[in-house]
Amino acid sequence: MQYGFLIDHRRCIGCHACTVACKQENDVPVGNFRTWVKYVEKGHFPEVRRSAAREGCP
Repeated sequence: MQYGFLIDHRRCIGCHACTVACKQENDVPVGNFRTWVKYVEKGHFPEVRRSAAREGCP
């Protein structure tokens, strides 16, 4: 039986838990990654907002 995990991108806080889960589930070697957390910053100082989104891991 295969399992998967569902990620709600709207609630992503950039904790990299999805990266750890992907590495463990897919036996990804140390130093390699299949998942990345992308940070996007919008606005100008002092009104800056930062958001995170997961990319990768099939």
